[in-house]
Amino acid sequence: MVFLYLFTFCVVLFSNQAKATSFKNLGGDWQLHNSNGSINVPAHVPTMVHQALYHADIIKNPFSGLQDEVDEWMAFEQWTFTRNFSVTANQTSSWLLVCEGLDTVASVFINGHLIGNTDNMHRRYEFNVNDVISTKEEVNNISVIFESPIKYANQESIMHPEYTKLAGRHGGSQYPVYQWCTNRTSIRKTQSDFGWNWGPCYMPSGIYRSIYLVDTYQPILRDVQIVTKSENEEDGETKTFVVSVIGRVESEVEGDVVMTVKADFKQDSVQSTHKLTKGENFIEIKMNISETSVKLWWPHNMGTQTLYNVSVSIAPKVTSNLADPQISPSSVITKKIGFRTVEIHTPAYEGGNKFYFSVNGIAIFITGGNVIPLDVFAPATTTQNMTRLFKNAVEGNLILLRVWGGGLYLPDAFYDLADEYGLLIWQEAMFACAIYPAYDDFLENVKQEISYQATRLSHHASLAVFSGNNEIEQIAMNPEQWASYVTLDYNTVLDTVKNVTRDSIPLWPSSPSNGFQKNYSEPSDPTRGDVHRYIYHGRCTDVEQMLNPAPRFQSEYGFPSYPSHIELEPYATSQEDLTVSSPWNAHRQDLNCPITNVTAQGNTHRAVGCQLPMIQDYMPDPEGGWNSTSPLVWKYFLYTGQVVQALCVKYQSEYLRRGRDLPSQTMGAIYWQLNSEWPGASKSSLEYSGRWKVLHHLARHFFAPLHVSVWKDHEGYLGVHIANDLAQNVSVSWSLSVYAWTGKVKTKHDCGSKCTENIPLRSGSRVYRSISMEKLFDEAKCESNTSCFVAVSYEADMNAITGSPLHVKQQQELEKGTEFYFPAEISPTGKASIEVTITGFSTSHMNLTITSKDVVVPYAQLLIPAHGRFSDNAVTLLPNEAFELEFDTWDGYELTKDDVGQLEIQCPNQIGSCVSSIKTL
Repeated sequence: MVFLYLFTFCVVLFSNQAKATSFKNLGGDWQLHNSNGSINVPAHVPTMVHQALYHADIIKNPFSGLQDEVDEWMAFEQWTFTRNFSVTANQTSSWLLVCEGLDTVASVFINGHLIGNTDNMHRRYEFNVNDVISTKEEVNNISVIFESPIKYANQESIMHPEYTKLAGRHGGSQYPVYQWCTNRTSIRKTQSDFGWNWGPCYMPSGIYRSIYLVDTYQPILRDVQIVTKSENEEDGETKTFVVSVIGRVESEVEGDVVMTVKADFKQDSVQSTHKLTKGENFIEIKMNISETSVKLWWPHNMGTQTLYNVSVSIAPKVTSNLADPQISPSSVITKKIGFRTVEIHTPAYEGGNKFYFSVNGIAIFITGGNVIPLDVFAPATTTQNMTRLFKNAVEGNLILLRVWGGGLYLPDAFYDLADEYGLLIWQEAMFACAIYPAYDDFLENVKQEISYQATRLSHHASLAVFSGNNEIEQIAMNPEQWASYVTLDYNTVLDTVKNVTRDSIPLWPSSPSNGFQKNYSEPSDPTRGDVHRYIYHGRCTDVEQMLNPAPRFQSEYGFPSYPSHIELEPYATSQEDLTVSSPWNAHRQDLNCPITNVTAQGNTHRAVGCQLPMIQDYMPDPEGGWNSTSPLVWKYFLYTGQVVQALCVKYQSEYLRRGRDLPSQTMGAIYWQLNSEWPGASKSSLEYSGRWKVLHHLARHFFAPLHVSVWKDHEGYLGVHIANDLAQNVSVSWSLSVYAWTGKVKTKHDCGSKCTENIPLRSGSRVYRSISMEKLFDEAKCESNTSCFVAVSYEADMNAITGSPLHVKQQQELEKGTEFYFPAEISPTGKASIEVTITGFSTSHMNLTITSKDVVVPYAQLLIPAHGRFSDNAVTLLPNEAFELEFDTWDGYELTKDDVGQLEIQCPNQIGSCVSSIKTL
């Protein structure tokens, strides 16, 4: 099932493509062959070479075993996609071939004639093919020949050695295992295709998006750009939205056309007459819309996502020579827009600058996740799995997704879904972690790329910021590097975005960054801009390991873990793979945080392992030790790794949320990363299939609009903090208890065991700092800091909440809860015996309770093969207290009794499942 998820091909829909009089979709059945013809297989376009060869049984599943190493040869081959087609049209047809996505270096032929070349997968290419195409009964042939991206990148590097030198080791893969993946900065291709710490180097090639023919003889509306900009009226309070609709019209004849705009927010349509010239024409219509006449668009945690249809059409003017009665109106394009203002604020503050977003004039604390490519093979990014990603993000209480600059610009449907689901988008230009070339041809290529992408994305209400790159400012340290960086980033990328979007989208130079500046300054400065920071060594939950003061905004932090064994096992090739120290397991490790010192050698530039040492800091060692060949120990490693990852991110996220109420004025926490592009270790909170890791379940709590955090502060005092991102004040009652690992309550502490606090809207408050952890445990007569733990239970008065868009279920979840704090190694006493009772069952839903007999079970993780998620997970069970849960399936999956029979619960009390019985009421 998981592999079918990878190679499900989407049906390409042209909902935003102009409905032309003559249109020919060239997707579908093609043939694919290599340079000497020894391989010749069917290929269903859009597809990549790897996908086509797998379906033809030429290669194995690319994700199985060490197949990415076995298939390295494919990156050095020349590959040709070819097919026959026919078209019918009148004698005056003028055909344009449109290639929405060619990856990457390609020559396009029709009927043996070279019609064009491509060298940038991030651009749309259009070629006039009228002179070479036959519109009679004859069959036409199209061939797209892809050159080896590695050979091309290496040759470009030789031709421009000065920029290769500037890029240095960052210009290729940083990891020895992928050293053949070289000179990535020399080619405009997805940079993570060259291998990253969380993903392999496959170096795929292919036709990854739509390819089609369109007849442009009569006027055709090729594109519509909509720019919405807020302006203040003279009174300084009333806002007007200026909506500019720009239509790009192609025509091979001259004459008058009428462009008509029909919008849901305007009663009457608006028209403009334009005299066309041959070729490309631009027609613009402006509308002034009062803020009071429309409903605003909001992020999902602040309000509704009101979207308005804007339909744009062109037709010949009645008196024009274009008004041939045999020619119908040539095209219509419909887009959805929302009315909102988004701003980035960086006022001077305490020797630095603040950094925060506001939406519709309200400052917001950003909770978010970073997004990498959804799949190693771009055509596998379907509307279904993008929809699942957005649902998961909303349910995880994220309000912003940062589209990372080392990947690719995502399909239109991704940004449509962001508008619909109310998630803000931090969009980066596709440059990452290296100094790029700045010679004229390269810059012109980039300018065309950015112009196309900015035009395509500018109408989306969700687009909150356009950033120049990922992590380039921080390495542009010397004057030569800085000059090259500014030429590309400031003068090419961001100037183009500003001009195309008419200054309607906030811009940010890089991430991390101190903001726009004349010279280099250290972008890890916590007193300005956004920062990236990872804790790989030491205890990642301790505040001493975190930036002090807290940064203004943290846009990257995280820790890696492997997927669940349910996700990984289908890709193992032998039982020997299923061990902690196997080559197969090491091949899938996060190369920035290897498992151990041994696995760090040979395939990563790191010398010291960090994943297993971090696990050993927090979790009990398994029976038989970590070097055991038992698959149960491997499963325990996967489980404990997910728990430790979740704890690292949880405590850092809570630290940042508390920073809003401190002089640091922290206003954002975007963890790395939300998704994974293949079934391997990464810092993602979601597995490749969309299954929730422990981290995503915990994120649903620590990013919740109302959240209680418990920690030990820099001075050793116990802290309790309540964060409130709701739109009004909330009254919260809470109590603190100290438990022994037997489950016995050792003491309840302070305020007569109960306190009540009124937490102001969109803020937070530390509500407890009365005693040190050491004294608290002494008073509770705990033998050591490993023999006890803390629980803070709370109840919130949610009945008074009216100003926040909470679902009934979410409101119920926020009404009460318990936060556990384990100050040292998690040390459960005794083996677990968890009884599972199924209290309700259908093919799409299940109700169940889980009860631990006699012992405390921290972070119990439920796993089931079914495609879906539990309402909660990684829960802490107190002895003999029933915990109620639900399970809902996804995407039409039908739950069976066999699925229920395979339910398991991983826990730190022992290796193997902790389930003792499953019964149905």
